[in-house]
Amino acid sequence: MAEPVVALTRAEVGASAALLLGPLLASHYLELGLTQRLATSAIRAALQLGLLANVILEPLFTASSPAPVLLYVGFMALVAALEVSSRCSYAYPRLLRDALASIVICVVGVFALALQLVLRSAARPWWNPRFVVPIIGMLLGNAVATTIVGLDRVLTELSERRAVVELRLALGASLREAVRPAVRAAFIAGLTPSMNQLAVVGIVSTPGMLTGQILGGASPLAACSYQLALLYLIALTASAALFASTSLALWSVAELGAHRLRDGVLARRAGEGGTDILVSLARALLRAADRAWRCALDRGRGRALVPSEAGEAQQRAAPTAAPCADEHAHATICLLYTSPSPRDGLL
Repeated sequence: MAEPVVALTRAEVGASAALLLGPLLASHYLELGLTQRLATSAIRAALQLGLLANVILEPLFTASSPAPVLLYVGFMALVAALEVSSRCSYAYPRLLRDALASIVICVVGVFALALQLVLRSAARPWWNPRFVVPIIGMLLGNAVATTIVGLDRVLTELSERRAVVELRLALGASLREAVRPAVRAAFIAGLTPSMNQLAVVGIVSTPGMLTGQILGGASPLAACSYQLALLYLIALTASAALFASTSLALWSVAELGAHRLRDGVLARRAGEGGTDILVSLARALLRAADRAWRCALDRGRGRALVPSEAGEAQQRAAPTAAPCADEHAHATICLLYTSPSPRDGLL
């Protein structure tokens, strides 16, 4: 018999958030430069989960058609691609498109295989939000983490060690052979967390789905079965997403037929570690709202001008300003020449 779920109070959740003061103070004391980023991430997590539980999941779980579920999944994939493209230290013009294509194709493909091979008896109907939203969310989250690490590594290697790659090409290596060390380093860096998780699960760690189902009252055997299947799906999704994103990146920054790297394609981003895409979006919205508010105030006071009218006004004012300055200078010179000097008085 399943045990009832014990809900946490707001005070208990707040107490867990207060424990983050330790890492925040340590980061500030050691001057690690992570204080603002950690605080922003913690606040963002609370706001996102509150929005997810109260605004999105409640009406989504009562939906009677797949349209709202697919719309929300598309929004999740778009935010994931934006996160990948904004976190890389180096970027190229088609990075966002390549990230979106690789993530969507791999996650949707793996989830379709899971529906046919793993979740045939559980997910009824196939768009059941109780299965689609959490499973695709976990697949997307791990694909994003793996892709960010691996793609950032390969782009950094191709940009900062470009001379080494071109030296291999000059010595007769093909483009595939020249970039193989960078690709290998990217795959090792990106897939190491997934391999470590598979190695220690059940002995050292109890992953999220296992913990959630056990706390929700499910039997340990059923929870372990779901968790094991999900870990295999996560490893497959992470590997496929990293392979697809790396291949598309190489297609964009290199000329495969000519066996050489393109010039001026990769550019370093300003700052370190990329930018939080939602924070950047919020800042852009605040700047747009501030500009709109100032424009409304100017129009209300009758001081707003159309750009063409403002240019004409400046042109009309420019010829009058110069004569005034010239007249002032001319009057000053005349005054100097006509005023009596002390020498004249002595004479």
